[in-house]
Amino acid sequence: MAVPSAAEHRRDESTSGVTRGSGRRHSMVVTRTRIASIRARLRAVPVGVALVVSACSATSAPMSESTTVPPEDLTTTSLRTDPGGAVADTVGTQDTITRDTTTTTMASSPFTGGEASVLGPNGDGWNDNFPVPGPVIESDGTLYFFYTGHTYAAPNLQRGQVGYATSVDGVDWAFPDIEPLFDGSQLAWSGASVYPTSGMILDDGTWALWFSTVPRAFSIRGGSIGRATAPGPDGPWVVDPEPILEPGGEGTWFEKGVNAPSVVRTDDGFRMYFDGHGNDIDSEPDRAIGMMTSEDGETWVMYDDPSTGGILEGSDPVFAPGAPDTWDAARVMAPQVVEVPGGFVMVYLSSWRRADRPGFLQDVGYATSSDGITWRRADTNPLIGNRGTIAFITLSSVARIGDRIHVYYDIAGNAAGTSSFVVLRTADMEDLTIES
Repeated sequence: MAVPSAAEHRRDESTSGVTRGSGRRHSMVVTRTRIASIRARLRAVPVGVALVVSACSATSAPMSESTTVPPEDLTTTSLRTDPGGAVADTVGTQDTITRDTTTTTMASSPFTGGEASVLGPNGDGWNDNFPVPGPVIESDGTLYFFYTGHTYAAPNLQRGQVGYATSVDGVDWAFPDIEPLFDGSQLAWSGASVYPTSGMILDDGTWALWFSTVPRAFSIRGGSIGRATAPGPDGPWVVDPEPILEPGGEGTWFEKGVNAPSVVRTDDGFRMYFDGHGNDIDSEPDRAIGMMTSEDGETWVMYDDPSTGGILEGSDPVFAPGAPDTWDAARVMAPQVVEVPGGFVMVYLSSWRRADRPGFLQDVGYATSSDGITWRRADTNPLIGNRGTIAFITLSSVARIGDRIHVYYDIAGNAAGTSSFVVLRTADMEDLTIES
């Protein structure tokens, strides 16, 4: 998300873009209670039909797609079985989440870097393994990079705990000598860990971190979304007793889980982007990105295009999986939205099932939007080109620092390793074209 000023090592068991002005809203008000079920059920994710949710019409402009296709001969076994999957084979209707089929020619990416780590494990303490990147917040000239650290005690990782590193330039980071800030373990709904993915300083000076829960370390599936607040970076941090958003229940496109909130300010309040999934079958591309709005940051309203129905009745995603045979055809997830001149940039993750052995590979891409609702995929996706050199990526974090966009993401280089590192790619904001 934008830097505010003084403001799955998953074991598979069955498996900040806003518009200045709001899109359509409906009467589903999300308070800190479970969302009521909406009619219609997620049955399949189709191919071959274009969908970009528009604030004005169910018909929208096509999104451009990268032509990159995951190769058949991959060489690195993933440390985890992160869910992704094969493309479904059904015909798109109003009862399905559909995808764009436009393809474009690859061009040179505006993002550079990624050759060296900027954040790694910190000694032998509570954060000595697998740092998962979170939001960057600026205060009085210091950048605070929140992350979830882990301790590895063979054969398992221990519960992740939240801490921060500091920097003045967003490149060189230092670990302060602090204890973990919080881990959410006192709350029954917090799962096995909490992963902060968004944060800011509110108008009254309160520091806020929005996070998603995971059922086990690195399992970014089947979670809920919550918030923690504090008077300053060192706390004390208090986790709200109830989640902001839970899985939507039967008949919703986010029936089984919601993850990775990205909160941005708007002229009339806040927007929260998140990813959701409709079932637990990893062979179906059922994961999409949705949005909620709030005037006060407490009560949230789900985005809805009232002209849609079926599984989209009452709530619509604003970004869906890509066209068949593209790198993000299996799913889109973990949105990170930041404002740039002329619009917004959303960095997101996708993964796909390996062709040569069990497991998945992940990569990072981005899309741009002039209003935060209709998105266009970058011609240069994916950013990293993960073709077996990276064992896994858990999450990314995006910050606007000076005139550059910083994309942080965690990587593990091989299947035998017991740790990972955070690396950085950056782009000049002027090089990120926003089309109306």
